[in-house]
Amino acid sequence: MTLNPKARSARYGIVIVALLLTGYNGVVEGINATRFADTPGMKVATATQLLYGLGAVAALAAMGFRRRLVFPILVVWGLAVTATGALAPVVYAGRSFGLGAAVGATTALVVVLLLWAWPGRRPAPADQP
Repeated sequence: MTLNPKARSARYGIVIVALLLTGYNGVVEGINATRFADTPGMKVATATQLLYGLGAVAALAAMGFRRRLVFPILVVWGLAVTATGALAPVVYAGRSFGLGAAVGATTALVVVLLLWAWPGRRPAPADQP
């Protein structure tokens, strides 16, 4: 299936906006969280937050320089976003493991949709004459 140019641009845009937002949040709030992450769980959640922030920055950079690397970086970014989504409610807010699992599953669903939306995940078919 070949995407028309508008659909392709929209899908790039959705992924780029998600990366910009998570990149900012992951780096800025991850650095801030290092100051008060005092339990092992908080430290792991902070590390995964920093990982998804840096992963977002790396994916955005790869879009301009190494397009082949974008999808693998997005996969690592998605794993870090999902891990943070599952851990943060439990370790920072003291919520139940069930809620953490539900938030993690919801986050994973959003990540899967964003990975699907990335138009560069497969090589574009050659143009037919």
